[in-house]
Amino acid sequence: SSFELGRWGTCAFHGLATAVLGLEGGERAGEELDSRVRGSFWHEALAKLVPELARENLLGKADPSVRAKVEKAVAEGARDIARKDATGHPALWTLAQEWAVTVLLRIVTGPDARPFGLARPKYIEEWFGDQRAPEELREVKLPAAFPGEHEVFLTGKMDRVDVGEGVVGVLDYKSSVKRTLGQDFLRSEFQMAMYLLAARSLMPGATPQ
Repeated sequence: SSFELGRWGTCAFHGLATAVLGLEGGERAGEELDSRVRGSFWHEALAKLVPELARENLLGKADPSVRAKVEKAVAEGARDIARKDATGHPALWTLAQEWAVTVLLRIVTGPDARPFGLARPKYIEEWFGDQRAPEELREVKLPAAFPGEHEVFLTGKMDRVDVGEGVVGVLDYKSSVKRTLGQDFLRSEFQMAMYLLAARSLMPGATPQ
C-alpha cells in the first residue's frame, strides 16, 4: 500500500520495524482530536454526503438544502467514529463537529466540488487491488521495468473517482496541508501515483487527472 511505501521512503528503519518486525508505536489519547481521527471522521462524512449530493445534482451548488445534508452526514460520521476511536474531551469533540460542518460545506458547494467538468463521482472510498474492490479495480499492478524483475501488485483505497466521457479524475481529501508534497513525490509520497495508476484501468487510453 502507499502507506507502507511511505514508511519505507521516509525512514528505512521505520519500514523495517513496522512491516517486517510488526512493531507499532503506542498512541495516547489526548483531549483534542488527533489528526488521524480527524481525517477518518471527515472521510466518513464525505463518503455519506457526496453520493447523495451527486444523485440530487446538488454537488457544487450553494442550495439552501445542502447545509442540512452536511449536518446529517457529519452527525452520522461522528457516531461511527466515536464507536471505534477516542474523540477527546466532549466539549472539544462538539467543536470539532461544528468545524467539520463548516469545512465540508465549503468543499461540497465550492468551485472545486466538481473539478473535472461534467465528470461525476462514481467511486467513493473504494478499494483497489483487493477482493473487496469492484471487478475493474481488483488487480492493479506496476509492470516490471527490467528483465528479471517481477510485477508489483498494489492495494489501497481511493477517496473519490469521478468518471465522464473520456475523463477519469481522482480526488484525495486531506485534513491538513503538506507543503513538501511536490518534492516528496515518489520518494516518501506514493499515494496519488498509485491512485492514478489504479484509475487508468477504469478507462484505458484516457489520462487520469
